[in-house]
Amino acid sequence: MKHSGVLAAVFFIVFLFLNTVHAIQPVADAGPDQVVFNSVIIDGSNSHDLDGTIISYNWTILNRFTTEVFFATGEAIISLDNMDPGLYEITLEVTNNQYDTHSDVALIGVSGSCGLESTCPGDFDNDGDVDNKDLIIFASKYGCNDCFDQDNDQDGFIALDDCNDMDPHIYPGAPEQCDNKDNDCDGEVDEDWPLKNQPCVVGTGACTAYGVFICNSNNPSGSETCSVTPNNPGQEICDGIDNDCDGEVDEDWPLKNQSCVVGTGACTGYGVFICNSNNPSGSETCSVTPNNPGQEICDGIDNDCDGEVDEDWPLKNQSCVVGTGACTAYGVFICNSNDPSGSETCSAVAKTPGEEICDSIDNDCDGEVDEGWVNPSTGFYDLDYACGNCLMDCTQIYDKPNAQGVCDPSGSYPVCSYVCEEGYLDLNNNPDDGCEFYDGPE
Repeated sequence: MKHSGVLAAVFFIVFLFLNTVHAIQPVADAGPDQVVFNSVIIDGSNSHDLDGTIISYNWTILNRFTTEVFFATGEAIISLDNMDPGLYEITLEVTNNQYDTHSDVALIGVSGSCGLESTCPGDFDNDGDVDNKDLIIFASKYGCNDCFDQDNDQDGFIALDDCNDMDPHIYPGAPEQCDNKDNDCDGEVDEDWPLKNQPCVVGTGACTAYGVFICNSNNPSGSETCSVTPNNPGQEICDGIDNDCDGEVDEDWPLKNQSCVVGTGACTGYGVFICNSNNPSGSETCSVTPNNPGQEICDGIDNDCDGEVDEDWPLKNQSCVVGTGACTAYGVFICNSNDPSGSETCSAVAKTPGEEICDSIDNDCDGEVDEGWVNPSTGFYDLDYACGNCLMDCTQIYDKPNAQGVCDPSGSYPVCSYVCEEGYLDLNNNPDDGCEFYDGPE
């Protein structure tokens, strides 16, 4: 089939469909097939380049019967005169400004009248179709064009005026149909079906199929139809595909993409439910696996993933006491962060020691209470200002006239008493008035 302007447009659309990254190639158009007597004008000016400029036209004229070859260059339109009868193959090669080339072929039959009135020929070029090319070949071979003066398909147009005088449905002005033919002889094929050869998609999910729009052979006057049909639905499995082509993906696995947790303790892993690739018809599986167990240490974590935390440290969280005296502090046993494999340590820290005072407390935290106030030999408070205990100050209790308070440790327990000053006597044995009688020198 000859490359017409329509084929060039289709060629361009196919290039877009394939998403090529190269520049668009030029398209050559050698003009229509013709039957002439001895001269012809061949018009290649319909050649074009959508993104460039055609810079040269090279013509090759081959006489198919004599194999003689002629060349012509430079012009888009050439004129051939004084041609001998025969079948000529006219090839036009165009070159664009990117030095890309493209070729197209037109057949020219040169003949005279031979008075042939018998039936015109059939499929002379053995292409499975009887059309004007067969008439051109016949006319060229026998040197006559009688068949072109006849209306071979009885459609009201003689062969010279009919673009296909072997098909009664093809003639100038005929209704155009989508059948890959130029029904109305306007040089365009199926021009009223703009979607033809454009990509199309049918079906959904696994049934999706990709093709191109083609003519509807059952209704060539109707809309284009896709060249493919949807694939057959299958059984739904969990694989991220709409296998049964119902518009839903993995709809029978409601846990998919929901949160999941595996393992325990330090082995815990967090993920989402996914399809089980080993059993896509089975239940969902978690996207993660448990971490590997480690050696148990005292850190508040189940390191060995046995469901128990710090089980080798039985004192943990039990009460503990540190320090002594006023430095005493109370806490609980906890993990030793400096040695998590070692023994527990108390959470409390001993208080800072203070200065020792007499208050029945070990203020300086040395293990002794009120040292300096207690007689280490007897264990009693026997000082005049601390007699029996820290609060018993004999000097204050017996601060009486002519008397002074003292601690008497002679008994089983130290007690406060008083003694008279030199020269004074307590004759009435009443401590409230002290030593009331002076018996000293005058």
